[in-house]
Amino acid sequence: MIQTSFSRRTIKGLQIILTVVTSLVFLNNGCVFAEDKTNKNKNQQNNIKPQIYLVGEQPEKETMNSFSQGMKKVDEEFAPMDEGKILFANGRYQEAKDKYLLSLQIHQKHKSMEWLPRLRLAEVYEKLNDRENAISQLNWLINDCQSEITKKELIERKNKLVS
Repeated sequence: MIQTSFSRRTIKGLQIILTVVTSLVFLNNGCVFAEDKTNKNKNQQNNIKPQIYLVGEQPEKETMNSFSQGMKKVDEEFAPMDEGKILFANGRYQEAKDKYLLSLQIHQKHKSMEWLPRLRLAEVYEKLNDRENAISQLNWLINDCQSEITKKELIERKNKLVS
């Protein structure tokens, strides 16, 4: 006789197995089969089917996935900030300023990413006794600030420089 009912434990176990297997498949390429996209357009013109690879059988040139490429890009974008922080901590303020300016240039396309370089620049300008530039950076931060508490702290800091 065929069993027509399963215990909750058995059903839960099957759900977990199905979820894990499905996740593994989609994490690798988003589907069980993945096309070689490099030859796709040429193959369509020649009416040749694209090469199909099973999961995990991609050519060597495709081994670096988009996540690791993205992380490499993030590391490159934040390197000047990290270097500036080290230089600042070692009292090398002029070099730190150059790194923070580079970081600001990298992050200007995303206004929210400008905050930290500008805050660090204000600190460097204070250490270099360049009040005008420090105040300029603080003004930008004050105008862009969403938090009233942070804005108050920035205004107090600016007022200390002005007086």
